[in-house]
Formats: sequence, structure tokens, C-alpha cells
Amino acid sequence: MYREFPNFCPKLAANISTDHKEALAGETLTYTVLLNNFGNITSEVILQNFIPAGTLYIPQPPVERSIVCGSQPCCRS
Repeated sequence: MYREFPNFCPKLAANISTDHKEALAGETLTYTVLLNNFGNITSEVILQNFIPAGTLYIPQPPVERSIVCGSQPCCRS
């Protein structure tokens, strides 16, 4: 008897963008990080992005949004 077992794995995709292609000294840049899990199981993620030398980092609290597919949250952005 052949039996198929489900394959549980996260399928992560990350996209990092900014509101400026180039910036002058003193201008504020806003970065947007979009992280999606298109898989069928949750995953813990550590996301690192290095900012250019001479850039001042101003921390802001993250914004979390969930997209619900059916009755279960299936991806977060």
C-alpha cells in the first residue's frame, strides 16, 4: 500500500524597498520590509539588513498585518 505524507515547509519570500532611489545628506529614508510565507507551516525568522555607513538608524515599531486564507492565517506581511 502506497501512502503519501504531507510535506510541511515554510516558503519564505522577502522584499526590502525604500521611498528614495538616492538620498542627499540629511534626508529621511523610509524602508519597507515585506515578508511572506507561502508555505503550509509557520516559521521563525531573523531578518537582517545592513544600512550604509554614515546612516543614522531611527528605530520604529514594526507594523504587522495578517492575510487570512480560509479560516486560518496563511501568510503575514
